Amino acid sequence: MEHNIIFQPSGRRAKVPHGTTILNAARKLGVGIEAVCGDNLTCGKCKVKIMEGEFPKEGITSSLSHVTRIEEKDKKIIKDLTAEISSAKSDEQRQKLERKLAKIRKKHQELASEEVDENIRLSCATRVMGDVLVFVPEASRTAEQIVSKAAGKIDVKIDPAVKKYYMELTAPELSDPVGDLERIEAALKEHKIENITIDYSVLQQVPDILRESDWKVTVTVLYNREIIKIEPGKAETNIGIAVDIGTTTVAGYLTDLNTGEVLATESMMNPQVSFGEDVMSRITYCLLNEQSG
Repeated sequence: MEHNIIFQPSGRRAKVPHGTTILNAARKLGVGIEAVCGDNLTCGKCKVKIMEGEFPKEGITSSLSHVTRIEEKDKKIIKDLTAEISSAKSDEQRQKLERKLAKIRKKHQELASEEVDENIRLSCATRVMGDVLVFVPEASRTAEQIVSKAAGKIDVKIDPAVKKYYMELTAPELSDPVGDLERIEAALKEHKIENITIDYSVLQQVPDILRESDWKVTVTVLYNREIIKIEPGKAETNIGIAVDIGTTTVAGYLTDLNTGEVLATESMMNPQVSFGEDVMSRITYCLLNEQSG
């Protein structure tokens, strides 16, 4: 069974399976809702308002009865925490868990009041049981982030994994019947590269490229162990990309592998932020949501 869900003010809508949380529906639709605790009901930042009534323009009737309250997940988290407190191996661990439990209970008391007075729900703990129109308050929307991660300069030896070697080979003759690949291997030995392998798809191109380029080619080698490309003539351009995957941002650096110069930089917020502000929150989310995590 599926139900219609519409998010305002973005206007995005979709049909979602019965029992889907509002937050997961928002994630699938690309609706940004703050959720930094990994669906643990501790941050209270993923609040949304359930609109009630008939909405002819959207073609649905939305009601509080079409969503669940937070008690079900509330009870499970409190039950799990209580069990952890009972089995705590140290006083420090027990006190830490007790503080977390007290914080959750206080947050839930505040939310219970808002649920009654303002139709507010936590999107991470509220499941869709019927057609619903959801308003995302400004305070709950993920802000448009301006991410800039410029490359810093450090002194390092330029030793890229991918290197290019230009070579001018001699054409085979009756007096010199050496195979094409063997000629390339002999030229690479001058660069102290031995026992080289070659990608099969590249090997198939070798005879044609050698003869079309008058035996002057550039060979690209990975880790000085495998030939991954062969180009006619002298090809000096050697571009690579470095990717920095951080907790909050992901950045890519287009780099000249010959000089180490950064040619371009692009960065974005790490999409995993919506599942928790830190790594532990994200791990917790995965443990509690095995199917979607």
